Order: sequence, then structure tokens, then C-alpha cells
Amino acid sequence: MLMLVLTVLSCSLLMTSCGSDDTPEPTETCTDGIQNQTETGVDCGGTCDPCTTAATCTDGIQNGDETGVDCGGSCDPCAAVANCNDGIQNGDETGVDCGGSCDPCAAVANCNDGIQNGDETGVDCGGSCDPCDPVPSCTDGIQNGNETGVDCGGSCPPCNTGFFEHITAEVNGQAYAANLVQGFDDGDNIEVNSDQSQERQFALDFPSGISTGTYDIVNTAGISAIFVDFPDSYETQSGSVTITSYDLDVGTLGGSTYHELSGTFEFTAVQFSFGEPIDTVVITNGDFGAEISHF
Repeated sequence: MLMLVLTVLSCSLLMTSCGSDDTPEPTETCTDGIQNQTETGVDCGGTCDPCTTAATCTDGIQNGDETGVDCGGSCDPCAAVANCNDGIQNGDETGVDCGGSCDPCAAVANCNDGIQNGDETGVDCGGSCDPCDPVPSCTDGIQNGNETGVDCGGSCPPCNTGFFEHITAEVNGQAYAANLVQGFDDGDNIEVNSDQSQERQFALDFPSGISTGTYDIVNTAGISAIFVDFPDSYETQSGSVTITSYDLDVGTLGGSTYHELSGTFEFTAVQFSFGEPIDTVVITNGDFGAEISHF
């Protein structure tokens, strides 16, 4: 009994608990490794420092163990760094390894850029464009290149402009042209006559086999030039004729061979009455061409 009294008295005097656990709770801190107080995470949030957002592979930030923004580490591998020699259109390139921060891209070839490029075999032709025209030649049967006719003219042989019969001149400054020209060669003489139905007429005579050259009309045997202003005839006083070409055996006409004779002339002729000159004509810029029938 005495021992019980002493024990109670002792506990009362010392203000201690006898037979119960009154140990104080530990103080909560922002470094105790426990989510407590007002923390929203372990030792963060609330009255502690803000919690760090957990890294993800889609947060647009390079964080966590990422080696690039949202790639590498525990995320998907990062794409290779774009460069101007990787054979891929990437980065800010507008073409494969060109454009953007790389060298400018070459213009895309097309069939209307005036340049032989791409797979063209000529300027804007060939390859994937329309076929190129064949290279012009003087034997392709086409007027092309710088030809002025089919396979003639330009850098090819001269074109045959075509022979046509004519007598033209100026009579005292007035233009004259024959409606019809006739030419004959009897083996001794060549005659070139204008249409006798016209009031003004010309007749030119040459010896057969005449060569090209210039001849005095009055003083060369076998050569004469006659002008008629019907019904008046004139006598040639002076002048010359030039044979520019005389092509033999050109072809056949009406069963007879014919030649082509051409040249120029000028002369002065006088009309006489009872031995006295009463009119003069001056023939200038005379030009003739005739198909000479050979009998």
C-alpha cells in the first residue's frame, strides 16, 4: 500500500505520465521527404516551393532525359539534324538540299523557258518535250532553216526564180511592157519580137549562137533594134544591147527544142520624113527575156 502511494505521489510531483506514451509528434518541414502540411507533392507545393511539372514527350520542352525537344532519351529518337548535303528535303529547304538556308534551287526545267535543260535534246524540244524539228538541210524537201524556197536560197543553192518572157522599157520616160513575146532561131538569126497588136512594138535581132556580152547596136553585124509607134517607124541611131544569159537546149516546145535568151538594152531612134528628122525617142531601162524556138 505504501508503495502505491509513493508511486502516485512521485508521478504527480514530476508532472509526468506514468504508464502512457506522451512523445511529441515530429515537426513537418519542406525537406522531410513526406507530402504533408499543405504540400501538393513531396516537399513541394502549398507553403513549400512550387512542384516541378513532370517531363513528358509532348510538352514542347527539352527536359527529363531528352536529347532534343520531346525526343531522345526515353522518348522517340530525334530526327537527324538537317543539312544541305543529306539528300533529303528537310529543315527550311524548298527542294532537296537547296533553298531556304541552303543554296538557291535551280529553276525547274520546262518546255517553254527558251533554254535546253532537263532531258531536252534541243531548246525546249526533245526528251519529255515535243520532238525537235529535224535539222534543216538542202535536200529534205522542206522549206526550213534560212531557205527562201524548198531546199534553195539562204545557205542552200539559189532558188530558180522561174524564167518568164518579157520586154519592158521606158520610152521617153514612159513605162512600156509587151503583152506577148515571141522568139525564133532559124539557124542564122535570132528574132525577139513584142506583140504586134500593140501600137508600140519592139524587134531585136541577133546572130545565131551569140555569146553573152555587150554589143553596139548600130555597128555590130547581125544586131539591130527597131522601135515602132504604129504606124510610125523609127531608125536606131545609137545604143547597145547586153546578152546576160543564153541557155541552150532548155527543153522542147511544140516538138521543137528551145533556148532561153535574156538581156538588157537602150538606144535612141529617130523618125524621118522626106529625109528630115521629125521625132526622137530615147529608150532606157530596156529588159527582155524570150524562149527561142529553134527550127
